[in-house]
Amino acid sequence: MDFSLDQERIDYEINSNPELQKTEVNPSVAREVCVHDKVYKTLVTLGDFICYVWFHDNDYDDSRTTEGSKRIHIVPSESRIEDELKTNEYLNIASNVFTDGVIYVNAIFRRNGTAFNENKDLKDCVKYMSGVAAHYNASSDKIVAIDTEDNDRMYDMTYDVSSSKTYSDVSNNVLSDFTSGAVGNGSLDVSNTTHFASGAIALSAVNSAFTSGTSLGAYYRGTGVGNITANNNVPTSGAISFSNLRNAVSKVTATANGNWMHLQARYEVFGDNTYTSTVTKQLNIGGNVGSDGSGNPAVRFNSGGNGSITFQINNTSGSPVVRGYAGETGIGGGNTGDGGGGKGDGGESGGQGMIVASTISMPTSHYNNRLRGGGGGGGGGGKGGTGGGGGHSGGRRCSGWFCHGSYRVCSNNGGTGGAGGNGGGGGRGAGYYWNGSSWVAKNSGDGGQGGTGGSNGGTNAGQGGTGGNGGGGGNYESNGGDGAGGNTGANGGGQQQGCGSNGSQGGSGGADGGGKGSGASRHSTSGGANLNLT
Repeated sequence: MDFSLDQERIDYEINSNPELQKTEVNPSVAREVCVHDKVYKTLVTLGDFICYVWFHDNDYDDSRTTEGSKRIHIVPSESRIEDELKTNEYLNIASNVFTDGVIYVNAIFRRNGTAFNENKDLKDCVKYMSGVAAHYNASSDKIVAIDTEDNDRMYDMTYDVSSSKTYSDVSNNVLSDFTSGAVGNGSLDVSNTTHFASGAIALSAVNSAFTSGTSLGAYYRGTGVGNITANNNVPTSGAISFSNLRNAVSKVTATANGNWMHLQARYEVFGDNTYTSTVTKQLNIGGNVGSDGSGNPAVRFNSGGNGSITFQINNTSGSPVVRGYAGETGIGGGNTGDGGGGKGDGGESGGQGMIVASTISMPTSHYNNRLRGGGGGGGGGGKGGTGGGGGHSGGRRCSGWFCHGSYRVCSNNGGTGGAGGNGGGGGRGAGYYWNGSSWVAKNSGDGGQGGTGGSNGGTNAGQGGTGGNGGGGGNYESNGGDGAGGNTGANGGGQQQGCGSNGSQGGSGGADGGGKGSGASRHSTSGGANLNLT
């Protein structure tokens, strides 16, 4: 979703400040977005290296010596990131997603061919921000570097003061894993299954609800009872009584209604605390779910999930309602954005329906009928070849009164060959794509467009070849078609008396068509997770 920086700041202020949530006319002062220009290192030969630190005004206090809990996201680039929407994403949207809040640092660095997380400039910026983390109410243990040239992949970074070294671990996520979510009229309903609100509590009833045995000591929070905030009344150790189990939660059920884009069970549905706990979880789809591109699935069950997780697609209107991204079309040769030199642009890959990185169960019928992977886009057709040059007309004239001899006369009127026609665009693959207000459903791959006819040549010249047809888009989970090559231009003609032609009279061959986009799978698993069909 595209929000302005100001609007996202307002949303963040309301979410962060209970006073602003009371009434729209509350006179509380809004938080302002601020930026510092800081020198994180200086080299004699190259001068100062700058990082731009974005924060909210009340986060900064240069006299503060105790670190806070905010995260530090370092986004290095070779020149300053000026795009307001990217600044909004890295600061405000990220601060809404990560409950601790985020300090966004745009560090100017040199890409020198080393691995991103081994870059010396980046490591020096990590060292600098570790030293000033307390000033921004942030934690030096929560520094993340984000690589803009690798789909915003995230790396955990730590500076060890004792060894004066910076260490890095690869995260399992990219930033968009956290910043996608509801689009259009998407909403989330979450309910808890609770027990023992009143009356006597029998151990057999506890075992029936939580199935951890007939010893009360088996029902500490984090063992027999899920370690979630709603169960904070249950101790993790020590003395425990039946009264501690009043309103204990055994299951969390979430229903995603309306429109969602790249729906993530961990970060957008259950939250980190619930998802990683052993409490039973169920995600129902009551609306429609797609993706923002082929790089993300429609639904993602992130790693780290524990306990029983069930997935159901309850909406049957217009099935399948969970679809991978519809592969984009290849552009026909000769059009802006083609593959270069008149070659057709390749079709784009479709997106997966679902990625499973934590074991889940799902009804077989829901899997078979309500979940699909996107089809690949068709390649663009190649541009047609240029027609051959026209021959020059001519003749011979007598020399002398009685035509004892003759000489050649050429008109030099041969025209240039006609331009080849543009290639047709490829067809879009099956799946979903968002048009700004709603999902566009492609139930099958679109056919490719036909190439246009070549232009007529000049005098005696050949007509340009017709552009190649675009390849058809792929059906669900299927590849698109290759774009056809452009047709050869017609030969020129009309040469007389050896007068020659306007360039070669042979028509040139058409350009190649673009390759097909690949279809995506209905689902994939990673990290040892399983999809169990029931």
